[in-house]
Amino acid sequence: TLKAGGGQKRKPASWSSSRGAFDHKKALRPVPYLTPGTPAFYFPYEEVSVYDTVLAALRPSGPLLQSLKDYRGCGEEIRKTEQAAWTALVPAVAKLREYYEYSSRKVPLLLGVLTKGDVYLKLEKCQATTKLLADILHFVFAFDDLKMTNPNVQNDFSYYRRTMNRMKMGMPSGGGDAGRVLIGDELANRMSLFYAYPTPMFKCVAETTAIYVNQNSNVDQVAECLWGIAAVCYNAIGKERVTGSED
Repeated sequence: TLKAGGGQKRKPASWSSSRGAFDHKKALRPVPYLTPGTPAFYFPYEEVSVYDTVLAALRPSGPLLQSLKDYRGCGEEIRKTEQAAWTALVPAVAKLREYYEYSSRKVPLLLGVLTKGDVYLKLEKCQATTKLLADILHFVFAFDDLKMTNPNVQNDFSYYRRTMNRMKMGMPSGGGDAGRVLIGDELANRMSLFYAYPTPMFKCVAETTAIYVNQNSNVDQVAECLWGIAAVCYNAIGKERVTGSED
């Protein structure tokens, strides 16, 4: 059949052809009501699996929306927790700064005394100064050993730096002590590099000693001084072992 304007008129869904009549009740499946008042509609059976899958995924959508509507948030709890963490962090960072400043370059002062003239004669003559250098080296090894076995040192300072960055962005962690800047940016950067190294104290001693040697061109004297102290310490320990001391 044709329309009045000359176009072909669309056949209704129930038209028949040589292939057989189209029965929408057999070929289509009614969709169940999603909500009261929603009209029923039909879709081909080959879409059943897709429809059922998506419908199952949509079922929890209502409770999820209600849950989001009722979402209260944990801002207050987070602020209280961060304030408590900051209160505990302040004295800890002060200690870390003290450790860093204690690593100030004192070894070259002792080497300047012990490496002038005959090194072995100086080690024997300046026993008190030699003992100070040995004590510094003992502290260096003990400090680094403790630092390597305590990850809290680096973790605490990293948290401090993150907190300070939030403050600079206008998002302080809390009131009170949160406004105090314990360490400036330049010092904080140096401390970060210091604590990032597994043996920071030994690295500091090695660097300052290398600078001292380069400035004074006395690598042989410094090597003899350190070798002499190592030999004395080894012999002292050896004698203690021979006498059976357990200290």
